[in-house]
Amino acid sequence: MRESATLSRPHPIDSHFRILTVRDEPIKRLRGFAAQHRVPTAIDHRALTFLEQLTRSALDQDLQRMFDRIRERFPLKRRDFVVHGPEQRRGTIETPLFLYEITVDLCVDDPSRVRWRRAVSGITISDFTYHTELDQCLGQSDWELEVDFEQPLDLAALIDLLEDHDLTQINLRYDKDLAWCELQIPDSTGTLRFTSESLRMIPSGTTSPGNLLHALCRFQLQLAPAFDRRIMPDILQHATGTPDRHD
Repeated sequence: MRESATLSRPHPIDSHFRILTVRDEPIKRLRGFAAQHRVPTAIDHRALTFLEQLTRSALDQDLQRMFDRIRERFPLKRRDFVVHGPEQRRGTIETPLFLYEITVDLCVDDPSRVRWRRAVSGITISDFTYHTELDQCLGQSDWELEVDFEQPLDLAALIDLLEDHDLTQINLRYDKDLAWCELQIPDSTGTLRFTSESLRMIPSGTTSPGNLLHALCRFQLQLAPAFDRRIMPDILQHATGTPDRHD
């Protein structure tokens, strides 16, 4: 176990950064679902109460498993943990370093399916570079990295900026209504997706949170020639720092 990082609340800007994974499955696959049970056709109080009963044990097991992993890999004491749940289909583990959260809900577009969501937030990206322990806690999955912007991003200006710099190594896509734009670069296993509210690093397959951060750093190197504080969000520079270029 490495020496402890500074056990203090993250800078407010970092509360906008999170790692998350979402998994859907038929409600019939949940342990405890029996032949006499009815598959929900709408999201109402009865359906949500039923879902809470079915998933309470799984949520509790997930919280215990993550609690054990965090204790094994981080120099934290009992008083450093605040655990809530499972309650109302949700559970959290709060530490001075980050917040872990797991939730389960019925899918809005198909109530016969359930959606599991696991997320880690409140950790600084600069610190995360050194937090291999957190990478080990979370493991490989369909993780995504999200950053919420404090101010809306001008997508049209961002697209114009990238096109004017003629960054040929970047594959730029955007929709006709300018609701989003996506960037891809050679040798990257993911896509950087911008909306006016957020940035998402989307991998092409299962990966670890650490690999997501490294992919974001590679994008930062490619975007550096076009960086403009008046248009590009400051969070990009803050998040990725100034990584060393490797030959």
